[in-house]
Parts: sequence; C-alpha cells; structure tokens
Amino acid sequence: MRPHQCGCTDSRGKYHSLNSTFWEPDNCGQLCICGPATGAVHCRPAQCPRGMVCKQLHHKRLCQPENLQNCTLVTGLHFTTFDGHRFDFRDSCAYVLVQTKSNLTGLTPFNISISDASCHKRLFHSLDLTLSIYGLEVMVRKDDPGKVLVSALRGVISGLQNEPLSVVLTSFVLFMQIDGLSKPLPYTHQTGHVKVYHTPSSLTIHTDVGLQLIVYKFGTLMVFLPGSYSSLVTGLCGNANADSDDDQSMPNEELAQNKLEFAHSWRSQGAEACRSTCSSKLKHCPAEAEKLFEGSDFCGVLLNELGPFADCAAVLNPKQYFHSCVADSCFHNGHYSALCNSIAAYAAACQAAQLPVRHWRSDTFCGEYSLYISSSDKFYFEGLVCII
Repeated sequence: MRPHQCGCTDSRGKYHSLNSTFWEPDNCGQLCICGPATGAVHCRPAQCPRGMVCKQLHHKRLCQPENLQNCTLVTGLHFTTFDGHRFDFRDSCAYVLVQTKSNLTGLTPFNISISDASCHKRLFHSLDLTLSIYGLEVMVRKDDPGKVLVSALRGVISGLQNEPLSVVLTSFVLFMQIDGLSKPLPYTHQTGHVKVYHTPSSLTIHTDVGLQLIVYKFGTLMVFLPGSYSSLVTGLCGNANADSDDDQSMPNEELAQNKLEFAHSWRSQGAEACRSTCSSKLKHCPAEAEKLFEGSDFCGVLLNELGPFADCAAVLNPKQYFHSCVADSCFHNGHYSALCNSIAAYAAACQAAQLPVRHWRSDTFCGEYSLYISSSDKFYFEGLVCII
C-alpha cells in the first residue's frame, strides 16, 4: 500500500481504511470519517437512525437493527414472508422481492429484486439478486454466487469525479475496476453505506440502515428487515406488519385471489410482457419415497424431539422446512444436496434467530462425504460423494 493510501486509527488504536466511517465512543455519539489526509480523523455529533441501537460487531461499534424481521427464500422456490406466510413459486421473469412504499418519510428507500430463476433442477443458488439503495446497485448472479457486482450511476456518489464505479467480488476477493486496485473482503464502500463480508457458507450484504441480505451457498436467501421499516415495505416478502392474512396484497393494495395472481402482480417494471415456462408445481412423490424421506435418517431429523434441532424447534416451528425438505428430496430424486441444503436452511434460520443448534453433520450425513440416493423406485447407495 502506498503511504498516501494509508488510513487512520481511532481512540482505541483500531485501524480504519482511508475514507471509511466509524462510530465513537461506546454509545455511538459521534460519526467519524478517516481522511481525507493520511492519519486524519474528523468526527461530528450523530446518533443511530430510528429503529437502530449501538452494538459491537466484529470488535467495531455499529448501529444495528433493534428488531429484525426475516423473509426467506429456499432453493429459489419456497417463500416465507416477514409475517410467516408460506407459498411456493418459481419464475424466470424479474420480480420485486422487497421495496419501500412511496410514502416513506425519514427512512432510506431501497428495492430488492430477483430475476432469471432457473426453471429446471437447481440444488444451489438459482436466481439473480439485486439490491438498489443509495444510488448503488449490488448484484449476486446465480451463475457464480461467489461474485458480487457493485455499481453506481455516474455522479451519484461524491468523490468519484463522475466516473462509473464497478466493483467485482470474486472467490471472496475484491477487484476494483478503478485504478486497478484490489482488496480482500470484508469490503466497505467508501461512503460507508454498504458492506460485504463472508463466512465459509455465506455472503452477507450489510447496509447502514440495518437492512441485511445473506446468500447461502446451499441455496437459501434471507432478507433481514429492521423494525423501523415495519408496515413500510411491499413485494413478494409481504408488508411486515405482523399480520400474515394480508401478505398477498398486490400493488393496488387489493388481496390476490391466489398465489399466481399475487406473484405476477409484483413483476418488475419492464418485465410485464415476460413469458416464463417455469412451473411451481411440485413433483408427485411416490408413497414409498415420501415415507423414506420423512424418516429420521433423512428429513425427519428436523422433527426429532431428542435430535440436534430440538432446542430450536421448541421456538421456531420446523414443519415448513420439513415439508420443503421432503418435496425437494423427492423432486431431485434423493440427491444428497437436496436433503442437506434443506436441513442447512433450517439450521441457518435457527442461527439467525439466535437459537441453539447442536452438531448435526457427520461423515455419513451431510458432512465431508455424503450418501447419494439414486432415482427411480429403488433407492440405494451409489457411493460416496465429496461435497465441495
């Protein structure tokens, strides 16, 4: 790193990169910026936005949402809204997943859309995801969920000298297409509005308004909405008003007659004429196969009262994940990834709710090596498959 690119240190001696923002002191009473000169720190009185509180995360003080609501999409098919309404839908056109209402006051508007879903068998991340906020556009593509594209319109972000910003995160390494600079994750946009970081199993997009998106490698997408946006959003994830009965509200605020009318009403602008050949109907599961996948050696582990998910299940009902697990395992002819990804989706939901999960993977069950169950009416061990 060149000397003029060096950042600064805060009152605790923690290093911050040039042009990044951070909160001081413990109660987040000041918002500080590192720079513009090397070693310089400029702070101003501030406070966390409405609905957010000052918390420590990764040894750094941040404004975090006080009450998070969660919308989940499992394998691009199984939706659970912020208020708990569940439905199955898949389509290759572009749809509004979550967007703020037009009468928003005092909060930052945003839009989250999904598009180009794979109609055919996909066991992992199966659609394109785009977050638009602060004039930035953050995209995770289905063909490579290990890459994130961050872009901004010309002149939207100050300090870019009217040059378009294009950032690509690939294999969890950041490549900035301005001046040829590259940095590893975690990545913080120079405005401090958007951050991207990863764990071994997921990639997280964090915004300073408390909105978070987590894309798991096993095909689950979670959107965490801060309580300050309750009743102020719309889309396929519902309105987050603690009432699941009105979650099939369309843009005209009328209730849809069925899930297809509801989903199609949320096609993105410009996608109204899109024609999809996707089907949301689940494959009929033979009784023998259904009984097998419902067993304790397969999806039934989620319902085991003495199993690894028992403590979580006492609070977070696993039945929706159990039914999705059986359906996906059958649809994918018993492929180990369908089983393990469904169970991992529930484990992620438990962890997101800060509920305990005991160790559930082993060498013979969704671990480093896993069993492949073949298709047809006969289910048998075809050998050991290494999960990469």
